[in-house]
Amino acid sequence: YNAGRSRLTSVPEGLHEVTVSLEPQRLLGGQVDPGDTVGVLATFDEASLNGVSSEQLRVVEAGPPAEFLAPIELTQTIGSDIKLVPETHFLLHKVLVTRVQVEQLPQEQVDAEGNPIDTGVLTPTGNLLVTLALEADDVERLVFTAEFGTIWMSYEPESAGGHEDAPGVHRGSVFDHPHQPDDDAPS
Repeated sequence: YNAGRSRLTSVPEGLHEVTVSLEPQRLLGGQVDPGDTVGVLATFDEASLNGVSSEQLRVVEAGPPAEFLAPIELTQTIGSDIKLVPETHFLLHKVLVTRVQVEQLPQEQVDAEGNPIDTGVLTPTGNLLVTLALEADDVERLVFTAEFGTIWMSYEPESAGGHEDAPGVHRGSVFDHPHQPDDDAPS
């Protein structure tokens, strides 16, 4: 481990630190501290074609292994009217936060006499700069997403699970609920 750029959190040897700028709602309202771990979600406006997944599209571009459709067959199933649709997917899991910087600190509200008013948890009003410790290939993926897509982060402690089964979503799959209706539920 080394001290890291923030000097607040140890960073495992061999990891890079990279910073992205996010609006507070994209990072838990700014309620993340160095040492926390987060999940990183990526959204792209043009991630699939007519319901063809981005993985299938890569097959068309690179040539398929035996278990996929041949490129010409897949191209024919896409058709000539290509419509691009957005897609969101977990990009990274349990990423170490090494630093969070606030563009503008939240301002405590006061009454007419200057006494603080309890308004709950104060939220930063400007963007947050969040620094993460990542492997080199994950740095590339994060930077690409920051440049050409959008990023959200979830609080993802070591005990968090379920991301292994998260298939990613697009507009057509948002309402496809993965849970079966409860047969014992009253009608």
